[in-house]
Amino acid sequence: MDGDPDRHIISYQTAIGQALLGHEVAETISLNTEDDVAQFIIVSIQAGTADQTPPALELPSESAVEAAVAE
Repeated sequence: MDGDPDRHIISYQTAIGQALLGHEVAETISLNTEDDVAQFIIVSIQAGTADQTPPALELPSESAVEAAVAE
């Protein structure tokens, strides 16, 4: 699952997600910004829910497309 700001889910792939890795609740972490250093206190850690994205539609095979074009 990637991040979802609307649900307050932080992706581990972001700068803040990387800064949070390996830390625990109540710890303060620092993150460099363009102009300063921001500090964050970890107030909770919860597992994200499973991704509910439906699977992609399966495309027809190349042979099925060739057969349809030949008709």
